[in-house]
Amino acid sequence: MIKQLHTVEEVISALGGFDVVKELTNRNSPSVVPMWKHREQFPPNTYAVMKAALRSKNADAPASLWNMAEASA
Repeated sequence: MIKQLHTVEEVISALGGFDVVKELTNRNSPSVVPMWKHREQFPPNTYAVMKAALRSKNADAPASLWNMAEASA
């Protein structure tokens, strides 16, 4: 069963925390991931890599956390 995540904080936690997400998304600034948490949204250009990482952990999150619409099937 896939774990459904609903918040930026849940996604960050599921992926292993600030440092792991920073490295996963190739960011250099130590404040960038906490800023995403504060804004409650990820940049759209991190969508593919973060969704793939979530899938590897049997988790998923809505595209709206990246300010994107869900793809219709």
